[in-house]
Amino acid sequence: MSRSRPVEQNEPLPYNHHLQQFLTFLKQERGFADATIVNRKRSLKPFLAWLIAQDEPLSTVSPVVITKYFISAVAGKWKRTSVSFHVQSLRSFFRYASSRGWCAAGIAESIDAPRLYTHENLPQGPSWEGVKKLLASVNGASPVQIRSRCAILLCAVYGLRVGEVCRLRLEDIDWAEEKICVRRSKQRKVQTYPLTTEVGNALLRYLKETRPRCAHREVLLTLRRPYRPVSVGALSTITQKLQKRLGLKLKRYGSHVLRHACATHLLAQGLTLKEVGDHLGHVSVAATRIYAKVDLAGLREVAALDLTPLVACIEQCEQIAAPFYLIGEIQALRHVGNLGLRGVA
Repeated sequence: MSRSRPVEQNEPLPYNHHLQQFLTFLKQERGFADATIVNRKRSLKPFLAWLIAQDEPLSTVSPVVITKYFISAVAGKWKRTSVSFHVQSLRSFFRYASSRGWCAAGIAESIDAPRLYTHENLPQGPSWEGVKKLLASVNGASPVQIRSRCAILLCAVYGLRVGEVCRLRLEDIDWAEEKICVRRSKQRKVQTYPLTTEVGNALLRYLKETRPRCAHREVLLTLRRPYRPVSVGALSTITQKLQKRLGLKLKRYGSHVLRHACATHLLAQGLTLKEVGDHLGHVSVAATRIYAKVDLAGLREVAALDLTPLVACIEQCEQIAAPFYLIGEIQALRHVGNLGLRGVA
């Protein structure tokens, strides 16, 4: 018989202090971004609530218990990427929990994750025509549309992450030099872009007509009291609703897909992977390599290459190269035996 019991809506989470200590560790000791910490929290809360429902103390959690959790949680609802994300969160939590003596050692290492292949999927972004439709839908005079247009332009023109848009501050915009500075969260560096006319006009209209006056220095604020910076979740939700309202058929919705659309558009305009990577703030070309899949013009050039000279060169090299034998192969011994030994004796 199952020992599970329902968890009351207002019932305090017994492991809340454990979770808060772990999140504080990620923030202060590991230097994780706020968005990553929020995602870790969202991933771990259902697991801890499930432990309570199962009357399973954290100190007695075993690999069998975690396997049981994934079997009950997945049930056809989670894809491999989702399972992998939750596995990462649990591994990270149990490493910390083990160091604090909250659970048995070695739990983190026992949690298996599904195999994911690098660049196995295409970038999840709309076409540039879809981006134009999205911008046209926020070309009105309402405060929400004026603010949304700024956010969408920043994501689509500069390929910014939604967290970087939310952290943009008033002092990051240099109106005299027509520049905009972006704090890259992953690389912990500042990148400067030219302030394009369209982005500048959208920001100027928002600052003059819509942005509430308050002590916050972030550019994008909520439109209702108490005024505060717009959250990553709220901005993504707004963009997602606009995309669905327009009937855009996307595998993923939200603000981050505009970053993919920006990269794909730049490749289509003839920029190299290195140039696109620099624009997106990537440290290495490897991070930009996935966009080669959607560079149709480049792929067509590769397909049209005449490989006859290359094949001839390979065949010539094979003819003059030393034969390759497996270790202990009899043919190798005969080959050595037939060699002349003049000059050796």
